[in-house]
Amino acid sequence: MERIAAQSAPIQEEELKKAEAKLEQLSAEPNSPEEKPMDFNGELQNIDSKTKVAEGQLSEKVKAYEDWKAKMEALRRDLGMPQKEESYPSQKAIDDVRTEIERLKEEKRITEEGKEMNDILAMLNTLPKSEIDTIIATGKTSEGRNITGPGGKKVKPEVLKKLIDLLMQGAKALLVSSFKKFLDGIEGIGNGMYETEKK
Repeated sequence: MERIAAQSAPIQEEELKKAEAKLEQLSAEPNSPEEKPMDFNGELQNIDSKTKVAEGQLSEKVKAYEDWKAKMEALRRDLGMPQKEESYPSQKAIDDVRTEIERLKEEKRITEEGKEMNDILAMLNTLPKSEIDTIIATGKTSEGRNITGPGGKKVKPEVLKKLIDLLMQGAKALLVSSFKKFLDGIEGIGNGMYETEKK
């Protein structure tokens, strides 16, 4: 009996270690989907898929309208009635799909710029504290350069401030939740995250 107890003790200890390791792993993982890093590539693919579906729906609805219009014109000809612009019963459905496509285009633009901001946040994480202090004080690097995105586009001051705030909080990347707060905290986000070039 003692031999059995002695043999089971190492097994119980091993199982306990596995359970503790599993618990530690679970505690280290984000509990909420909003606390995971923002998957910008996946989100862009999702937007593209939704846009493709909406564009297909629009094409079908426009064709249905054209068929309906042709039938109405033929009917008026047969009845000897003058032609006139008819009110299409399903026009609202067409307008709704067009509105959705425009919304998806705007969502894609914001997500693309968000991905670029995430890259800039990663870049800021590589800079020494003295350089960050200079950027906070002047909005530029110690060499006098602006913080820019692809193509040399200058990041808006309010956007840069939000990135610096996230950096000071220890953020290495934009999470789903922090990206939402990031967007909510920026005034004029509809105009983009970059300054408009003066003509």
